[in-house]
Amino acid sequence: MLFPSNTIRYVAMYSDQRRITRLSAKPRAAVVCLKEMGLQNIKYIVPAVQNPRAKVNTTVFQRTAPKLSYAKASQRWWIHIECDSDIDLYIFEKALSGSEIRFIELEERFYVEDPRIPDQAEIGRAHDLAETCIAQLNGATRILCPHFNRVRIESIVELLPNGTGRGIVSYSVHVHGTSAFPAIEAFLTGTSAPITSILPSLKANKDVQEALYYLGAEGNMWSNLYKASEVVEEDVGGGKAVVEKRLCSRSDWERFRRTANHQEAIGRFSRHARSQADPPPDPMGDIEARLFLDALVKRWIDYLTAPNTAAAPDPSM
Repeated sequence: MLFPSNTIRYVAMYSDQRRITRLSAKPRAAVVCLKEMGLQNIKYIVPAVQNPRAKVNTTVFQRTAPKLSYAKASQRWWIHIECDSDIDLYIFEKALSGSEIRFIELEERFYVEDPRIPDQAEIGRAHDLAETCIAQLNGATRILCPHFNRVRIESIVELLPNGTGRGIVSYSVHVHGTSAFPAIEAFLTGTSAPITSILPSLKANKDVQEALYYLGAEGNMWSNLYKASEVVEEDVGGGKAVVEKRLCSRSDWERFRRTANHQEAIGRFSRHARSQADPPPDPMGDIEARLFLDALVKRWIDYLTAPNTAAAPDPSM
């Protein structure tokens, strides 16, 4: 009997025992849930296993792992990759086999050596090139085998002349400038439990739930912000109504939309890859766009709560 491909949720439990449990249609079969949780003291939490890879119990797909305790390298940079399933590793390895791009296994970990990342590249440039190369290889493998999902980058690895390597991870970190300190201080010393002003709408209004999700979700920031703006736009009756209800100024609304849509304004994460419209002369930056949407959604929720008392937008935004 053949079964279709499917997305399966796994819960990774007891990282000290490396036990992986598949969630069934009835979660109680996989996870023991207390009917009622009273107040109690918690002293320790066992951390969960991160990023488990599903191993397929089949003899249809097989590969032979290398028996050597080393791997040959001809470049300075490798890309450490991982995926959701062994089958994706098999497909990815097959796609690269015999090409100038090498698929390498060493000590049960998997790497890609791509000549498009030059030895002269510094860490930041090597990481950017690795992201581009893996995204393109994922796309190429998918059109060769549509059943392929993807591989993801765990780290980039700098190989050293002494026969060792060091893994390097990259994270985007947003730090607060001193100009924001007064506003942060006012919030921290202000009314207690400020989220109570939003909770009624959050619990009862599906549009509010969706807009707040997009504001806080991981992924393509510009796509998420644009979706949040669409939720507000549809709820109030269109972009013209957004301005008429004084949720934001017309100029900021149009400037945000034009920025999010145009590849020349924000690059590859724009909503359109080949927009023929003129790019905005003064595109919004990432931080400005996020602050704009935060304020827009806040005024919208205020409007939903008390339509006649919603705060007017700041003309200087």
